[in-house]
Amino acid sequence: MTHQEFQQKIKKKNWFDRYWYLGLCYLTIALSLVLFFLIVTNPNKFKGNHIFHYSVFSFLFLMGAYGLYKLPNRFKLVSIDTLKNLTDKKAILSNVIIHLGSTPVMFNDNYYLIRYQKNFWLSNFDIHLFYDDKVICFSVQGHGSSDGGFIDFGGTERLRRRIKDEIELQLS
Repeated sequence: MTHQEFQQKIKKKNWFDRYWYLGLCYLTIALSLVLFFLIVTNPNKFKGNHIFHYSVFSFLFLMGAYGLYKLPNRFKLVSIDTLKNLTDKKAILSNVIIHLGSTPVMFNDNYYLIRYQKNFWLSNFDIHLFYDDKVICFSVQGHGSSDGGFIDFGGTERLRRRIKDEIELQLS
């Protein structure tokens, strides 16, 4: 597998999710704006505690905006340039896999797929690892309990940072 094939594999696997989540974010923002419009133009229908209605608007709007902010990071591909030989890179990735306490679900010559779950009550993650002559690449994608969702309260980014730090530590 080449670096371009790895990138295409990650993009192809996630193309539906990307547009589905993008649509959900836009729909959430649109619904919040409609609610705000109705609150402002028809105040008689929203009698009582206006703080609750503005809070619902704010929550929906901020949730949609946060989703738009987090969505590009869900499909992020991290590349680390290195000039080490292939056997060293394979050993480094094997050590990372052992350090995570996982076993590969699928592996080829230079590609590993790992399903990682820190605790049974936390979300699980798919970790795609790849290496070739010039680079080590990986992608971390979080999954909810129903194999979906992208707002994971920073779990994907923490794991991505942990893997990157572990690889860079072993490269030095």
